[in-house]
Amino acid sequence: GDQVMGNSFSGSYLYDREEIAERTGKIEEKAEEILRGMPDGSDDYEKVKYIYEYLVAHTEYVRGCVDNQNICSVFLNGESVCQGYAKAAQYLFGKSGIASIFVSGKVGDGEDHVWNLVRINGAYYHVDITWGDASYVSGAESGFDGKLPQINYEYLCVPDSQLARTHTIDNIVPVPVCDSMEANYYVR
Repeated sequence: GDQVMGNSFSGSYLYDREEIAERTGKIEEKAEEILRGMPDGSDDYEKVKYIYEYLVAHTEYVRGCVDNQNICSVFLNGESVCQGYAKAAQYLFGKSGIASIFVSGKVGDGEDHVWNLVRINGAYYHVDITWGDASYVSGAESGFDGKLPQINYEYLCVPDSQLARTHTIDNIVPVPVCDSMEANYYVR
């Protein structure tokens, strides 16, 4: 009926302990390499911008790529879909001391999509690295056509009002209101 009487969950692993340990080590190495490239003395905005730019420049949007629903696709293979971009960003934000949230919703005609929400100087902003990547916008299957800039900054630190033009948030878990423009890329 309409009443939940119980819920159970069980997981399964794709890889054995040795493979998990090896992949974890490679991910840690890659994350440290990425973060070593961050300019010294970066404030929170500059950290978010660096991670955004790095992931756009070093990840290709490829439907059906290996491990596309997790960070392995980004850190180990350099290709992913929105789930991989957002999870990799979440991981790097956390290692950089940036408070962030993984957000799920819909875009276009109801296609599932995920992105991040970050806190900078006490205000929250949406960050959609997938939509910031020209390989996604131009259609990775056909190859980048060179007509768009490699990095689209329209989705770097945007408020709800701007994001709502193209994205709808799933309201399963409420997310903080994003109403500041202070750290918006075009304002900065």
